[in-house]
Amino acid sequence: MDVINTLPGEKLGSTLVSFDVTVADTAEDRGENRGGGNRPLPCEARAAADAADYSAEANRAEIVSTENGTVLSGDLSQVDENDTVRVNVVTTRENFSSLAVRRISPIRDVTAFRLLGGQQVRPQSVTDCVVFTATVQDFDPGVGQIEIARRETNGEFTRLGLIEFNVHPLYRGMLSFGAVWTGLNDPMFGTVSTPGGTLISRGEVGSHRLLYAVLLTPFIWGRRDMEKEPALLSDLFERGRSLEALSLFRHFNPSVGLVVNDPLDNALAGISLDLFDGVLITGGVHVGRVTVIDPQSGLTEGSVFDGPEEDLPTARRWRTSAFWSVSVDLRAAVQLIQGVLSPPAGRR
Repeated sequence: MDVINTLPGEKLGSTLVSFDVTVADTAEDRGENRGGGNRPLPCEARAAADAADYSAEANRAEIVSTENGTVLSGDLSQVDENDTVRVNVVTTRENFSSLAVRRISPIRDVTAFRLLGGQQVRPQSVTDCVVFTATVQDFDPGVGQIEIARRETNGEFTRLGLIEFNVHPLYRGMLSFGAVWTGLNDPMFGTVSTPGGTLISRGEVGSHRLLYAVLLTPFIWGRRDMEKEPALLSDLFERGRSLEALSLFRHFNPSVGLVVNDPLDNALAGISLDLFDGVLITGGVHVGRVTVIDPQSGLTEGSVFDGPEEDLPTARRWRTSAFWSVSVDLRAAVQLIQGVLSPPAGRR
């Protein structure tokens, strides 16, 4: 006969929210007919079968573990920093009242602005097992650690087991560096001598120019775990998901940027698509202050000008044009530039 008792919630640090007990009372459940070997006890197998592995929608992972930290069931490979981990510990009646489950890895910084293990089952030899359930959360990205401990009479904790796993960071956006193809030119004006006289000429020829910019792309649809929600083509081809299963809109986000060699006179704003991992395709409006022939002078390009070239009547005016850009994750861009600029081994 199975008897399920629910005990009041208790808090240890900021880790233990609630716990439940499942008691095995039949001879078979007590493991008296196990038959030898390392086969899990019936209550362990039952608890493992009932545990949910991971729910991205609920931001929750669930595992079943022995007291010594051996994971019997569950998946911690997808945990990110805003997930809650529910730990079901198979223990004994005697140990239940003194058992504690705690997060001992660093607590996450909720104000941080981030721009981009299974083990062999070793069942315990117990003849009457119960399941102790605790909920832990607020893991800092990096190595997550959950300690299973026994609370002694003096208030101290004695470690029984340790569960370690990777915690994925959540990113609020991406910083990227790349090339910008814009229709907004900033020409240098001079003079050229012709049989008809000295004419005002435009130094830069062409309808477009190439600039380099740093772009900031916030993820306005919510923070992203790039392991669970990679770029669009990675989701399609590496994971084999269909277009219907994708949230396409989450891959489109606004971007703002500055031109690296002239940030005060140029600004970019547009919409970006994260098409490949770490690569953004952006289109939008380039606003820049460019050199023009002063309209008040009454002159234009090609007009006759008899004075010295340094006296050309020019002015700086704000203009707009469309642009396209391909940029990469700033960290990858820095590594690429360092690799290009670093001399080969033996030539330093």
